[in-house]
Amino acid sequence: MKDTSHPLPDPSLLPTRQGVLQQYRRYINSGFAKLNEFMGTPLEVRSAGCLVFDEEDNPYLDCGGYGVFLVGHCHPRVIEAVKAQLERHPLSTRLLLNPVQAQAAESLAHVTPEGLDFVCFTNSGAEATEVGIKIACLNGKHKLISMQGGFHGKTLGALSVTGHPHYQTPFSSLLAKVHFIPFGEIDALRDALLHEGDQACVILEPVQAEGGVIIPPPGYLQDVQDLCNRYGAFLIVDEIQTGMGRLGLWWGCDREGV
Repeated sequence: MKDTSHPLPDPSLLPTRQGVLQQYRRYINSGFAKLNEFMGTPLEVRSAGCLVFDEEDNPYLDCGGYGVFLVGHCHPRVIEAVKAQLERHPLSTRLLLNPVQAQAAESLAHVTPEGLDFVCFTNSGAEATEVGIKIACLNGKHKLISMQGGFHGKTLGALSVTGHPHYQTPFSSLLAKVHFIPFGEIDALRDALLHEGDQACVILEPVQAEGGVIIPPPGYLQDVQDLCNRYGAFLIVDEIQTGMGRLGLWWGCDREGV
């Protein structure tokens, strides 16, 4: 059955595929345009639930969404809330008190692990990583320990702790003092913390996403926390793709009580 809740726009108003490819070539990414021209990639013009539709209204199952579309595309309650906010107050001044932000922070704090009571809203996962690194540095934790195969973003600090040489190699001016160890190997972390001591900050994902959906051995996260407590190290848990119920609990670290 074809979804008609968000009908296809008037075809005469849609840009042509060749026109969009030309815009990509000229203004966005010529290599990406060449790849999509070779693959015959269609235009995405609307979406609903788990489906995305092209300019001919053919449906495609969206299995990815970069791990962020928790309720699918165009969920009616989300659309209703966005419309109401746009009609009432579309842009915060950042100077006056914002009741919507306060309510969102309270709702989030009520489902976070014990002790995580303050919320810093950011625009992306990379920015969240940057905040975590800054908090660590402000507390004297300048020696970062990250995981091979991990992914934390592409801004300068987040890229520094991303364990993919493919992303790092073109950039030379990354943060110093980042030590990469194998994910899931607790002995490697123990050795690193023996060397770095209480100046260390460990950052990892409960399950590596970009690294290939790598699930660590049972008890690994708890062992990581125990070692960080023993050596006085900070622990940053990157839940960009594992949090908000994606692993069956509110947070990936909840699975082991971290």
